[in-house]
Amino acid sequence: MRAVKLVSIVVFSLLAFLAVPSPVAADIGDHASGSGTLPTNWGGHCDQGAFFEFTATGATGNDAVGTFTFTCPPSDNPLAGWTMTGTISCLRIWDESELLPYGDAYGELSEVAAVGGTVTTSVNFIAPGDQLHFIVGDGVATDVNDRMGVLLTSADCGAAFDGGGPDYVIESGAITVIDGGDVVPAPECSDATDNDGDFLVDYPADPGCDSVTDTTESPNPTPPAVLSKDDCKKGGYATYGFKNQGTCIASLN
Repeated sequence: MRAVKLVSIVVFSLLAFLAVPSPVAADIGDHASGSGTLPTNWGGHCDQGAFFEFTATGATGNDAVGTFTFTCPPSDNPLAGWTMTGTISCLRIWDESELLPYGDAYGELSEVAAVGGTVTTSVNFIAPGDQLHFIVGDGVATDVNDRMGVLLTSADCGAAFDGGGPDYVIESGAITVIDGGDVVPAPECSDATDNDGDFLVDYPADPGCDSVTDTTESPNPTPPAVLSKDDCKKGGYATYGFKNQGTCIASLN
């Protein structure tokens, strides 16, 4: 009976029959998140405008970590009045060029992601341990035309828009999808990382950096030669690349 109820609330999209490329596997740096209110016609899941919140961060391959929550306020509908939570295990992202087969249907989206995982809190049509996935869209304009698809059985983030494309524009809130492959890493001299292992980080602390836009922290310039003990005194040792006065003087021996 539970399976019949679930099928009855899933609205299949005509776009499911189009030949659409599958999304690429998630990478470290890929991210999808959002929160807000869904429209009352959201796939038959809730007639009161459900609230959603989720965050998914790519790990390796198709793996991801995160959580999701969907809440449907109580109403006269016996299927309303529920909260469903779960853990996210997969994330895949389509970029704008991969959405071209849809024509104008999703032309207002910059990125689309499939998010999937396992239910941890029961509702009247899905039990703890069941898997599901949903597809979300990040609008080209900030916080405009962000979209959510229906809930689909299985945590298959590799599928195309199999009856659950991001067809519903959210009523409020925002959805963000970030393709880590599109993010340009910061230059080594401004990335808050000791890239060359000399215990010095970024410009101007690392002598291998000429500026914050320098792409490498190495090599460090060769320090001048120590000519006398006086060169090492009053903090002069640092000029010659030593950590203290004693090691500076010892280099003369």
